[in-house]
Formats: sequence, C-alpha cells, structure tokens
Amino acid sequence: MRTEKSFVFNDFHNIASPAGFVPLLQWAADAILPRSLTLKSMERNANQFLKKLMEVNAVRVENSLKQQLQDSRLRMESEIRYTLREALKAAERGMENARKMRDEGKEAVEAEVQRLQRQNELLGRFVEDWMLVE
Repeated sequence: MRTEKSFVFNDFHNIASPAGFVPLLQWAADAILPRSLTLKSMERNANQFLKKLMEVNAVRVENSLKQQLQDSRLRMESEIRYTLREALKAAERGMENARKMRDEGKEAVEAEVQRLQRQNELLGRFVEDWMLVE
C-alpha cells in the first residue's frame, strides 16, 4: 500500500527579501544603527523566518500524512468491497450448487423409491403366483 510521492514548493521570497517602504526603512536603520542592534534585528528576522519555515513544513507534513491516510483508506475500502463481492459471488454459487444437489437428490430418492415400489410389486406377484402353484 504505497502512495505516490509528490513535492510541494512554497515561495518565501516575500519573507526573505520583502518589498515596500518598511523593509527599506529597516535596511536604512541597519546601515545607520550600531552593529549590536543590527545583529539583534537580524537574529529576530532569522528567528521569524525559521518559525515561518517550520510552520509551513509542519503543515506540509501534516497534509502529506493526511493525504497518505486518505489514499490508504480508499484503497483498503476498495479491496474490502472487492473481497466482499467475491465472497458474495462464491456464496451465491455455493447456494446454487446446494439447491441443484438437493433437487437432484430429491429426484434420485424419488426414483429409488419408485424402483423399490416396482420391485415390491413384482415380489408380491411372484409370492402370489408361487402360493397359487403349491
């Protein structure tokens, strides 16, 4: 029960290098402010980016697992339906064979009973004829 592998790519350009007036001001502040503040800003931005990356990857893994579970469930349901159909067909064939054997058995028993009745009649005539002779 393997599922097809697929890759989903996300675009992080807007986070890694955002456009607009605010990022321009941040860039200017980084150029003007002391190095210690700039490093803190860079660390904060890196942590935000890492957090976003982890969230996106976690959601992607979660959705991938959900999809694999859904695919597996659908395959299993299909296999169960197929097995049940085959079992039903086998049961129907078995019932038909049992009916046929029962009907043939009934006819065979009736034929044997008739044969025995004829033999009984013949035996009865033989006994009557033998008693008349004596």
